[in-house]
Amino acid sequence: DVADMADRMARAAIGLGAGGTTTWERCAVGLPSLVVTVAENQVPIATACDAEGLCKVLGTAYTGSACDVGLEVVAFLADTHKLAIQSDKALATVDGLGAQRVMQVLMGTNGDSK
Repeated sequence: DVADMADRMARAAIGLGAGGTTTWERCAVGLPSLVVTVAENQVPIATACDAEGLCKVLGTAYTGSACDVGLEVVAFLADTHKLAIQSDKALATVDGLGAQRVMQVLMGTNGDSK
């Protein structure tokens, strides 16, 4: 619950988060991420993002110990080439302009300068 989340994500080496809407925020700033799904509706999207190389899903309602998560983080950080690839894929997939596009459609402007 901070006012500068996007800035913090942009400066972070990796993200560890749930499979909700922050998935798209992490992608928009190119933040390589480990994801835990905490609700059933997150599973299909998180799984698809993992398959596309946009994140790495640790599991559904991950119940591993803190040590297990720590080991995942260490292994994730160790593969800098994979982190760079994931970051590039995320940036190429989510440009952060989706809300603007939806607004344009709802307003009937579709990119016009109305």
